Amino acid sequence: MGQAKQFDAPASRATIEVNGIRLQVREGGTGRPLVVFSAGDEAQIAPLLNGLAERNHLFAIDVAGAGAMTAHDLTRNLSHGLARLGLESFSVIGVSRGAPIALGQAIFAPKQIDKLILLSPPPRTAADNDLYAGVAKVEAPTLVLVGTRDRSGSADTARLLREKIGTCHLLLIYDAHEAITADRPEACLSPIGEFLERGAEFVVCHESQMLRR
Repeated sequence: MGQAKQFDAPASRATIEVNGIRLQVREGGTGRPLVVFSAGDEAQIAPLLNGLAERNHLFAIDVAGAGAMTAHDLTRNLSHGLARLGLESFSVIGVSRGAPIALGQAIFAPKQIDKLILLSPPPRTAADNDLYAGVAKVEAPTLVLVGTRDRSGSADTARLLREKIGTCHLLLIYDAHEAITADRPEACLSPIGEFLERGAEFVVCHESQMLRR
């Protein structure tokens, strides 16, 4: 994917308000629009943003400030806040606790989402029932990445998503824990970049693929 472009240097900062909650947004990079949801884990998010800034116009949104609001309630009205950033059609990535927010955007605004990528999606809880009830509405080609050493329950969530979403690829990242982009940045960035390029034409040779490189 070439030399990583440092995301933070050209990034501008803004906020969007959703249901009275103000979310921090960092914008940077050049290319196709790509929204990245995370929950304050800079060690995991930084390699991802730096690796994708060369070919993508990134909007990194920290959802940690949403507090106890469920992903279902937050994402129902999130598209209005994103529209104020000038976003109408875009791809979306959800990292760990940001994954349900990315998923919810693909559920509630399916025509807006070009591609959906979920990294280490957290275990489903009772608070997520309303959100996951709509998973079959996802229309975007989807890629889910989980580390082989992740014991958090992400693999169970990933298998559920692969079962319910029409076009969904599951990749297992060898020797990575829950923080897969911190543990194995290149092993994550390579398939993510290819998926963003190819979408529905992205090919996985088996039901799931383990990346060892």
